Amino acid sequence: MNQTEKQDTLKDIVNRESAASEEVKQNDIAALRAKIDTDRREIERLKDLNRKKKRTIIVLSVFLGLFAAVIAAMLINFLTYTGTNPNENTSTQTESVSQTPQSTDPVLDKANNNDPQAQLSVALRYFSGTDGFTQDKQQAVEWFIRSANNGNTKAMLLLGDCYTQGDGTEKDTRNAFKYYFMAARQDDKEGLYKVGKAYYYGTAVDKNTEKALFYLNKSASQGYDPAAKLIEIIKQDVSVQPSSTQNQTSSASAGTESTTTKQ
Repeated sequence: MNQTEKQDTLKDIVNRESAASEEVKQNDIAALRAKIDTDRREIERLKDLNRKKKRTIIVLSVFLGLFAAVIAAMLINFLTYTGTNPNENTSTQTESVSQTPQSTDPVLDKANNNDPQAQLSVALRYFSGTDGFTQDKQQAVEWFIRSANNGNTKAMLLLGDCYTQGDGTEKDTRNAFKYYFMAARQDDKEGLYKVGKAYYYGTAVDKNTEKALFYLNKSASQGYDPAAKLIEIIKQDVSVQPSSTQNQTSSASAGTESTTTKQ
């Protein structure tokens, strides 16, 4: 073999080795890329699995929270219905049941919805301790006030009596007159009588016989006998003749709306 052939053979060998080396390199690169792709897919799979776990945890947390809220609401409703307190002993629980009116009471529901007649009924139940209500005159006065402020004349009169007698509240003749006067302004015969009586005796207001007769006559005209009897007493006390009574009541009427009581 001459020198030229040897060189060609050597070149051929070098070329084959270079080609083999390049092939090995490409194979290595391909294998590395395949591994990278595999690792990337594994990472994505793990990330997806982690996201699913987080969603599952959130859903479970929400479910458990709702479940706990439902259980708590059921427990509160049960305790409200039975009137019990979990921190009290058995005897106290029994007492609470007797003291707390049931929340399903339609009258109590109407009273809470600002029905004046229902508020009066609740007040009377508390005042006398009937229909499942434990007697509580202070509560009764609170309900009388609600009913009276909503225009119930009977509540005004009973509230005036409570203040007059100091029953369920402190004795306060000025507040008593206030609610009697509210009833009188609705032309209630008993309210008119009690306002007239207050003016005659000077209870919580300045004594004024003319105004007393004005209100008493209006009450007596509705057939209220106590008013008629008091008119006769006043006539005897101040020597008022029947003919002059009407003149006095007319002049009292003119100044009624501007009267300032000792409130």
